Amino acid sequence: ADRRRSGAALTDAARDPADRLAERDATLRAFAALSEPDREALRLVAWERLSLADAARAAGVSRPAFAMRVHRARRRLAVHLREQGAALDLDFPLEPLDA
Repeated sequence: ADRRRSGAALTDAARDPADRLAERDATLRAFAALSEPDREALRLVAWERLSLADAARAAGVSRPAFAMRVHRARRRLAVHLREQGAALDLDFPLEPLDA
């Protein structure tokens, strides 16, 4: 996973800044189109880097319920990105692995 991230970072650095800016804009628009519960789920695991168990506790739900919430939020985010014609790869895991 670390090799994949460093390879992605090198690829990202070599890309046209205008393309990166367009992707960022599309991502922000897609994220803003999500419901607040979807945004919260993605923020907890992607930005706060909480494990699914810790994020579930923070959200006040069970781990399986939160895992489903994250899965559905990612799927809806991907739909919004496709609707905008964004060429982003969401195959990377947004949620950290539970220890």
